[in-house]
Amino acid sequence: MTTIIAKAYPETIVVSYDSQETDGNLKSNIGTAKVDKLKHFTIGVAGDAAFASAVKFAYFETPTSNAEEWTVNYLAPRLREIADGLPTCKSHDDCEVSYSAIVIVNGEVMAVDDHCGVQKNADGNYAIGSGAHFAIGALAAGATTEQALKIASERDIYTGGELHTIEVSAEKASPFERELTNCFGSVRALYEKNK
Repeated sequence: MTTIIAKAYPETIVVSYDSQETDGNLKSNIGTAKVDKLKHFTIGVAGDAAFASAVKFAYFETPTSNAEEWTVNYLAPRLREIADGLPTCKSHDDCEVSYSAIVIVNGEVMAVDDHCGVQKNADGNYAIGSGAHFAIGALAAGATTEQALKIASERDIYTGGELHTIEVSAEKASPFERELTNCFGSVRALYEKNK
């Protein structure tokens, strides 16, 4: 598993995450990047490693100006579609892939679960993965994301390795940037559909 934490501030979103990958009860890889800045949004995935890898290389439509609506109506179902397409899944009802994600879209943070649930927290604090409870408690007590991740890594056996922190702008894309992006996104979607 893993721990990924995000805290929203007016100008920036701070994301901290570990780099330990496990296979059952064994540490299988130390140094795994678990948060990716994709073309139009940032995503951090906790859970199934094959799913996390598939997300890095999947095609996603360009977000609309309403980040929450796009996440609920497009991104959450698209993530489920990716999970259902993995070899371990026989069908949506018989899929063993479990995951959760923190997404940052147009300056907004949301958590997405493997049942297509989308959550926005009023306090701007988010944590997913096996160490999430430790991290949320630490954030509630006033810890930074880095401090909360360190606490989670000391308490949760599935959180560890190098600890990383990145900042993502909380600035919303301008309507002009969105229009251009949506135009190119539409052309890409049309190409993918007709190839």
